[in-house]
Amino acid sequence: MPLCFRLCHLVAVYGAVACCALVASRANAAPPPDTTGDEFRDTPVEALPEAKVAAPTEDERREPGYMPGYRRDAQISLPATSLQFSTILPTGISPQSTAVSPSSHEFKMQFSGYLQGGLRAGIGHRDNANSQQHSMTLHADPVVAGASYGWFDHTNVVPGPWAQLNFKYGNDVVSANAVIGAWGTTEAMNAGGNYMPNVQQWFTDAYLAYTPKVAPINLTVKAGVYRERYGSMGQYTDGVYGVPTIAVINGVGSTTTIELPFEGDFTVRAEAGLKGTFNRAMPGLVPDGSNENARPIEGSTYAAHGHLGFGYKDIWPTFHIIHAFSQDDRSDNYDDPSTPTYDPQTRKDGTLDVVGVDLKYVGGRFGHFVASTEHVSGKNMTSMSNLVQILYSGTGRDFNERYWGYYSNGTGTLSIAALQYTLSLGTLLRYPEEFWGDAPDLIVSVFGIYAHSTSAAAMPPGMIPALRNADNYGLGNRDMLKSGVETLYSVASWLAIGDRFDWVAPALGDSTKSYEVLTQKLVIRSDWMAREALILQYSGWILGDNVKVNGDNRLMNYTSAKPDQHMLAIYGTMWW
Repeated sequence: MPLCFRLCHLVAVYGAVACCALVASRANAAPPPDTTGDEFRDTPVEALPEAKVAAPTEDERREPGYMPGYRRDAQISLPATSLQFSTILPTGISPQSTAVSPSSHEFKMQFSGYLQGGLRAGIGHRDNANSQQHSMTLHADPVVAGASYGWFDHTNVVPGPWAQLNFKYGNDVVSANAVIGAWGTTEAMNAGGNYMPNVQQWFTDAYLAYTPKVAPINLTVKAGVYRERYGSMGQYTDGVYGVPTIAVINGVGSTTTIELPFEGDFTVRAEAGLKGTFNRAMPGLVPDGSNENARPIEGSTYAAHGHLGFGYKDIWPTFHIIHAFSQDDRSDNYDDPSTPTYDPQTRKDGTLDVVGVDLKYVGGRFGHFVASTEHVSGKNMTSMSNLVQILYSGTGRDFNERYWGYYSNGTGTLSIAALQYTLSLGTLLRYPEEFWGDAPDLIVSVFGIYAHSTSAAAMPPGMIPALRNADNYGLGNRDMLKSGVETLYSVASWLAIGDRFDWVAPALGDSTKSYEVLTQKLVIRSDWMAREALILQYSGWILGDNVKVNGDNRLMNYTSAKPDQHMLAIYGTMWW
């Protein structure tokens, strides 16, 4: 048999055997499983991959958007678009309406704001009520101690209305910013029969912000009209007392901020600017209600300021220096009848110098801590305008009336030390689990401000030495102190209870001028993290025998001659 024939025979035999084996295996094999509907069946537990627990990471989000309490750095000053008025909300609720939006090269419009309004009533007592009068008096503008801005004894307990609208158009390089604000509304003024145009401030700020891409340096240049607040005690607001503890610089000008990041969580920030006034009241103008008591004796004022801050992890110390001056050639022949001095004179050039430092600790679960100290020195400040404010006192007249005495001519010194510490027990005790306030929580805040004022004014002729430290003279040294504690307990998603205690001593060593304030608030909201709230408030005052109600004398014309000792308020707030 030829060899090729044998090979073909073997191939045919083996092919037949393989085919028979394949047919047999298919005949004996089980039918394929039915996979219809598998996409709706749960995966067996044993088939699931083993869960991996993520290692703890740093709490760092470059653009967190709206996230109350998230901010982990400390800005040198609060932006002009942050809340510019005191909020009725307790310390533990921060209206943060200026969250950083995700960066974009496209031009777009952004809108944020804050609204606060409601009803309040100061409750007093009338000693000699006749048959047609009640012994209880009610004041829509409560006549209580510590209710007036700019005075040291201001506690920020009495709420007021405020509406603020922030507009921003631009991209991540350049933006135009405008702020509209009002602390009074037309309907409310119509109801009271008293229309005050100045309370509707319209455009409070209008400025351009330029942030060029010059990495690794972060550079920001602002130009226009805007408010700068240094030494703010809160993360997003001015703090419990509603006042920055270093200074407020108003006016028009330009400010440049540079941030230099280094290795090892170390950052350096520097800021410098020049501000001034835009115009002044015309010489010879008589101050009265029609011009909101404009003072023509105050000349054009300018201020140069510089700030240097360092950041290491969560600690941010910042040094501040401010120099304001007025060299206007103004004089006047008007004698202000509300002051005990004869005012007409040729005005001297005035100066105001501020040197201070603040320390901020933004410690996440360990809370938020701010401490600051500064020294203020003024000379001939009567001729200066309201460009730079210290505890919301700016002009020479403010310092004369509140700290140095009318005979000082705006010359004296003021030293200030302040602190505020806020801690969320919910955040602290839940660590390392993240907590953003969406469960029961107890927030505790402690705060206080100390001030020491001196005046170089000479003893007025014929003045009794025993009256040297009397109110409105302040010719000697004076020490002032106020402190307090506040708690906020979030009971449920819709309810929080706030309690606060304040102790105020406008003149240490004279307990008859001291007083205490007890406040309780009920905060009703739609959810844990709601941006709106309805607040019911009661405050009661325990007064010394010689407690004085400071403030605008036009609002102090009441016959009982006694401050109110109780106040009720109901307010609504919302921010976005």
